[in-house]
Amino acid sequence: MVELDLRARRGSFHLEIACKFAAPWTVVFGPSGAGKSTLLRLIAGLDHPDSGQIRLNGQSLTDTGADVRLAPGRRSTGLAAQQPALFPHLRVSANIAYGLAALHPSARHERIAAVLALAGASHLADRWPRDLSGGEAQRVALARSLAPMPRLLLLDEPLSALDAAARDQVLGQLHTWLAEHKIQTILVTHDAADALATGAEVAILREGKLAALGPASNVLAQERGRLLARLQNHP
Repeated sequence: MVELDLRARRGSFHLEIACKFAAPWTVVFGPSGAGKSTLLRLIAGLDHPDSGQIRLNGQSLTDTGADVRLAPGRRSTGLAAQQPALFPHLRVSANIAYGLAALHPSARHERIAAVLALAGASHLADRWPRDLSGGEAQRVALARSLAPMPRLLLLDEPLSALDAAARDQVLGQLHTWLAEHKIQTILVTHDAADALATGAEVAILREGKLAALGPASNVLAQERGRLLARLQNHP
């Protein structure tokens, strides 16, 4: 479970959220500039709030009052973003092996093969990042985020370069695998089908604040009603 009570100001933008993400799979929606990516970066430890707390399964990841700011590598979180940011000097398999030094070589090889297969990228193991298409690089970045078996997986439009059918296939397999391994997931997306297909909890951010949180069927119905009312009021 992720517990948030934080405030972060970035220029004129102010993110202020207090909530709990308790479902195995949470989808975060919101217009551009609502604070979705900022929220994931704060949870991952790549950025820090001006004040507040972030807890994962009862452990403090960030607590400004107690001067707690765990480094990203100590949070047991995995992050896959729209921009893959692969290490250009390492082949795909070595990119995924990064951070798996503690595993026995045979176990490391098995882990790399397993996450590449899950991402539909087994055939890319010996490629250099420069030789990958946008979609292939995103598949590899997803596999790399899964390899350390994090307690929490953060996905920020991680498969945006794939077509809808390919994205649905990967997300479907991923949802099953994460459930089996009890890895909580927070996914930022603009596609409502991603939430409905996985039976996710849905959080809607608007102007840096949480506008709604609950089951996908309820929250998305409310959002549809709000948008229809807005259209009717502004012909």
